[in-house]
Amino acid sequence: METLKKKTLFWDCDPSRLDPENNKRFIIERILKYGDEEDVAWVQNRYSLDDIKDALRRQRTLDPKSLNWWRLTFDVAETECLPPSSTHAQSAFWNR
Repeated sequence: METLKKKTLFWDCDPSRLDPENNKRFIIERILKYGDEEDVAWVQNRYSLDDIKDALRRQRTLDPKSLNWWRLTFDVAETECLPPSSTHAQSAFWNR
């Protein structure tokens, strides 16, 4: 099955409306988060290393362990990435 048509990756949007060029950061991030080896190979064949690194630097949804794995895989320094979101600090407020 073609990667962009997988409902397991793009359950919350219409895959037929995804533009591989205009939505590349979203696509790369989603595949790095939920994809399998075939999907990651698709990303590597479809996008440049710079595109993948840019998506990693600007991502907001990868958990710390996954982000670390992909940073090491694609040689992106931790200091180049956006800081983690503050969802944990917010959730502490709501748990009071």
